[in-house]
Amino acid sequence: GRTYVHMINFHNRDPDLRVAAKAALDEALAIDPRNLEALSSRLYLYTLGWDWTHAATDAVTLQRINAHNVFTLRGLQFYYGTLGFPDQQSAALQEVIRLDPLSFVDLNNLASAYLDQQRYPEAATAASAALALKTNRALTLYSLCWANAGMQDIKKARLLSLKLSSFGNSDASSACSLRIALAAGDLPVARAERHHHPALVH
Repeated sequence: GRTYVHMINFHNRDPDLRVAAKAALDEALAIDPRNLEALSSRLYLYTLGWDWTHAATDAVTLQRINAHNVFTLRGLQFYYGTLGFPDQQSAALQEVIRLDPLSFVDLNNLASAYLDQQRYPEAATAASAALALKTNRALTLYSLCWANAGMQDIKKARLLSLKLSSFGNSDASSACSLRIALAAGDLPVARAERHHHPALVH
């Protein structure tokens, strides 16, 4: 079930995969209704499908069984983020990281959550901690570039843009350049980057 959810989220939104994911997770929960990993994955699946009623039910069930388990918190952070509750999302991720401080994914997600809130110093700290675990990850380097640009540390942001360019990752490098141009008030460059890569800024 988790594998299907991962495929849906990152590779393919084929409706057949949603059906397969739901069937696998329902089967797992029929065997063990209190399995937090399966409940968290199903909450994620419901949220991806905008099924808010069932998502809310699974969110409440997760909290009732164990509100401070990493699987509960990982499911809830996505749920809160999707519903537009950034403070609750960040709090859930902070608790996950307290429980599992070597989780690259959770640190990376925390950096993204802080960026969405324009909390740039916290985003830079989270992204740097993630990069200490797994170096040279393009998305995390972009997050760090964005955080530095947001803090008006243009020099550091440009160094990160050059680093991304050296990896041959044009999308991340262009996105970084766009953040730098916006922070520096260079609107012609920002418009040019946006024109060539319209999906860069979410």
